[in-house]
Amino acid sequence: MLKDVMDAVAHALELYIDDFEMKIDNLPVVDENNILSQLEALQKELIKQEKKLPKLFDAWENGILTDDEFTRRKLVNKERIESIKKQMDHLKDSIPTKDEYEEKIMCLSDALKSLLDPTLDADIKNTYLKSIISSIEYSRDNNTEFILDVFLKD
Repeated sequence: MLKDVMDAVAHALELYIDDFEMKIDNLPVVDENNILSQLEALQKELIKQEKKLPKLFDAWENGILTDDEFTRRKLVNKERIESIKKQMDHLKDSIPTKDEYEEKIMCLSDALKSLLDPTLDADIKNTYLKSIISSIEYSRDNNTEFILDVFLKD
């Protein structure tokens, strides 16, 4: 029974590795340097927009701007800042997660190798598995077969 459970865990790890490899293969091709330079430019624009707000208050307090003009300009400034932040978030989301996937594949592969290595102690195998698996749910539909659901840590 223990061998069957270990084989099922090993199979689940293999499936996760295959899944992450497929995700890497399907990542869109993007120029990370271009994205990073766009983010840098947006960061500069954000700082520039944020510096305008105190100047608006000064102009309003000194009577240069009317209440209506101040309110309008402040709203435009706030909308511009929000727009820049949204653009930055969108760009950050477009950076591929290839490194994260490769790291997960490496951790999963190490755990799988340890699990399959008959010379390693159970404590070592357990340590590897605990480093990547958040939980395993065991269920049984009948007396001869069981189901294991393996959940990875985020």
